[in-house]
Amino acid sequence: MDAANSSSRFDDPQADLRVEEICIAFDKALQSGENPTIKEYLLRANSASIRRKLFRALLQAELHDRPTAPDAIAAYLGHFPEYKDIICEEFQNLMAAPRTDDTTEAARPDRPIACENRQTGLPDFAIPSEYQFVKRVGSGGFGTVWKYWDKSVQRHVAIKCLRSEHLGIAPLVKLFDDEAKILAIGGRGPIPGIPAVYRTISDGRIGTRAIVMEWIEGVALDRKMAESQIENGVAGIRLIAELAKILGKLHAITSGRVVHRDVKPANIIIASNKPVLVDLGLALNVVGNGTILPGGTPGYWAPEQILGETVDPRTDVFALGVILYQLLVNGKQPFDTLALSDDPRELVQQMRRNPPSPPCALNPDHVLEPLSEICLKWTL
Repeated sequence: MDAANSSSRFDDPQADLRVEEICIAFDKALQSGENPTIKEYLLRANSASIRRKLFRALLQAELHDRPTAPDAIAAYLGHFPEYKDIICEEFQNLMAAPRTDDTTEAARPDRPIACENRQTGLPDFAIPSEYQFVKRVGSGGFGTVWKYWDKSVQRHVAIKCLRSEHLGIAPLVKLFDDEAKILAIGGRGPIPGIPAVYRTISDGRIGTRAIVMEWIEGVALDRKMAESQIENGVAGIRLIAELAKILGKLHAITSGRVVHRDVKPANIIIASNKPVLVDLGLALNVVGNGTILPGGTPGYWAPEQILGETVDPRTDVFALGVILYQLLVNGKQPFDTLALSDDPRELVQQMRRNPPSPPCALNPDHVLEPLSEICLKWTL
């Protein structure tokens, strides 16, 4: 998503904040290889006016991140005829842009690089000298992460920086500040299973510019599931039990005020056979947060997220139930048969009219009925 177009969208703060955060989630999914679709992310918009803005922003992000031939316009027009004018305009811009054989982010001068110096790939602001650069880990919709060596205490750390195009958007800067505060849990010490925050770095103008946190060495759960490295028996149940403890501690220590909102396999790292819940960039303090921004990932949304209603710890339990379902039935999601709809209320009604099949019916050799009932209870 380019900065020029993103800044022009902020005419209606309430609507445009929704667009901006949905795009953050979409871009993060693109960067992590989840293969998100524009159609599923359009479902997050609850009005036609927001949907048009959102479609343009999602299309821009997809055209930037996925190399696209000019003749691909026919496929977009076939899928989204109602946005013909936007599609034609964006493809005209695409064809008019300077061409290059290098398709990396650094080769796209019209795309802001997330806090990076274009030549070196390092952060574009001063990192304290006690940290020695190791490597760039990756960039998502909200920020970029680097691996550094902390020379003062002889350990690796992760340094996460807010994307540069978000620096002038106060609510998104606040979300980044909140992520650091939530990770630190108000100074009460780290929660086992959530990366510890060691410090924050500020440039004195916009608040938190970077978060220095615990480096987690491991493999994401979605990758392990794709490679069938997680058994659908005892190992999967233990994993869910550990995650439930992590979320329970997070909810308890904050008296239920903090909700992760984006619990999914891609945000769970398996390190030394233990799960670590990462990426609290969409976590929400549900008390005193002001504007409630949408969050989450299609397939793991609770009904209240689909409807844009207030969330609470049960929202995270719902997502955990979806993951448990997947572990019990070889990756199948409980609501993967829903028909796409522009009306969030219709999606929720479909979920209620068509509850998922019991895991014990789909995998009778490995799933007992009592466990199946617990799983369904979490997702209903």
